[in-house]
Amino acid sequence: YVAAAVRHEMGGFSAREPIGVAPPREPTLVVVPRAPSILVMLPALNEEATIGSVIDRIPRTIDGCARVEVLVIDDGSTDATAEIARAAGATVISHGYNRGVGAALHTAIEEAIARRADIAVNMDSDGQFDPTHIPLLIHPVLAGAADMAIGAGVGSREHVGEVAIAESTLVFGRAALPIGTDMLGQPAFG
Repeated sequence: YVAAAVRHEMGGFSAREPIGVAPPREPTLVVVPRAPSILVMLPALNEEATIGSVIDRIPRTIDGCARVEVLVIDDGSTDATAEIARAAGATVISHGYNRGVGAALHTAIEEAIARRADIAVNMDSDGQFDPTHIPLLIHPVLAGAADMAIGAGVGSREHVGEVAIAESTLVFGRAALPIGTDMLGQPAFG
């Protein structure tokens, strides 16, 4: 939720009160719910063979979300990764040279903060994770059950969709760990 407006309420006049005589009420904070924005972050290094199909498979609409944007951090690719990502509809930030996946993730998180994204999803750009599982991954965050969700590629396929909520005294508060998705180690946080 976002505090969207402060308003003065002046209504409530009756036939016995002259207009303008009633004392003004205190300002009221009006909270207007808004749908969250999602930024899918894809660090990439020489992924021209897969980046286009990964971006194409990212859902562009997710129930309960205002928008889904795709950001590729090109970490010094010497192939056509950046061009293919742009052609597939992603925003691309290029490092110019290989700085490592940690630096790419750092750049992506800085961009998520600058864009004021409500939820950031980080996933590999090599196609090993199924982008169509992003709604499942972020569901506990959207539902308010967790502050962070990490996909786990463990367990049998019959457990896809089950979620374990773990209380944490660390930085992130509550963590949701979806069981049996193809999103091993791919976090979403909001």
